[in-house]
Amino acid sequence: MLHDTAAFARAFCDRNGIVHDDAMRLTMIIEELFTNSVEHGYRGESGRPDPHRVIPWKSAAVAVLYEDSAPALPIRSRD
Repeated sequence: MLHDTAAFARAFCDRNGIVHDDAMRLTMIIEELFTNSVEHGYRGESGRPDPHRVIPWKSAAVAVLYEDSAPALPIRSRD
């Protein structure tokens, strides 16, 4: 799935004329979000067929909405 996620990000960038360096950054960000979801949220496995949703869009800038259905991680306070 990581390969498919990266290909999705690259295709989005190609369709929207995003320059190479910015396309590489966006792909890396989406890959990192996906990897963190799988490793930390799903603990390496997810039985769901579509465990995450990525919605990039471009207007004056590029924005990404990233959601997954993994259990929430506890938030630790910095005391």
